[in-house]
Order: sequence, then C-alpha cells, then structure tokens
Amino acid sequence: MILVGRCKINNGKFNGYVRPVLVGNDDIISKIDNEFNIIVVNGDFLGEVSFVGKGAGKDATGSAVYADVLDIYDNRLNNVDAFIKEKVSVDKVVSSECKALIRFKKPQKDKIIQIIKDKFKEAEVIAQDDELAVVVDAPSECAINDSIKFIEDNNYCEDASKILKLS
Repeated sequence: MILVGRCKINNGKFNGYVRPVLVGNDDIISKIDNEFNIIVVNGDFLGEVSFVGKGAGKDATGSAVYADVLDIYDNRLNNVDAFIKEKVSVDKVVSSECKALIRFKKPQKDKIIQIIKDKFKEAEVIAQDDELAVVVDAPSECAINDSIKFIEDNNYCEDASKILKLS
C-alpha cells in the first residue's frame, strides 16, 4: 500500500484523489522508497513518462508548511497566480472503471458473496474465519460504495472497508 495522488481530465472535468492504494509488485511506483517521490505523466504524444527524485523530507516539509501558515495568517498570499483562473470542479470518487479490495468483518458470507457476484462483472473471493475479502472490478467507485452501503444497511456485516487498487 502506498499514498498516491492521481488526476485525470475527462470532458474538461478533473477527477482526482490522494489516498492510500494497493499497487502491484511489478508497478514502478512500488519501487519508490523512503523520501523519494515519483511523478508519472501520461500524454497522447509521449505516452507514459516517469520522473523520480528525492523529496524534501520531513524537516523541510514541516518548515515550508509553517511558513505557509504564517503567510496565510499575515495575509501575504493575496496575489498568488494560478495556472488557470476559472473554478475547478473536482470529483471526490473515481468515476471510471477501477479495482478495489473490500473487507467485511463478521460477514454473512453467502449473502455478501451473492450480492457482489450480482453487482460486479469480476470478483475474487477470499474467505477466512471472521472476515471476508473480495477483490472486485467495478464500473466506478460509486458502485463499490453503493454495494458496501447496501450490505451495511442490511446488517450483513459488522463493518466494511475498501481500498482501491491502482491499475
């Protein structure tokens, strides 16, 4: 699991998030350790390009955040230029196809498995004693959230959580 920020533009609308996600061992992002950062840009002409470098580290980051807070407090940031002037609309969930690992605590396994199989085109079920884990291919994060809410609302489990898988 790694903290990832991701942004896509679809029909002039930004879809983005920063959250922990699962990455495969063969993914270049999984090879980035410690204070190193990676930016992966995918363009029509260039394809996928990656930039890897050392990040600021906790001391420099803390110092920069403190300086920003002081600038805000002292109203010194009123003339900041932005890349774009119009308001940006950002979605809070992934609106395109995605994969996720969903974990259920104290599940009614048969009922949950049937719901998952009815809602998603592909699902891999991993069952253990008091837990159930399912990896799903979903049309969107909303479909995952709706399924979790339905399962929780019907008391088919004690608790449910999800984590997206980067693909």
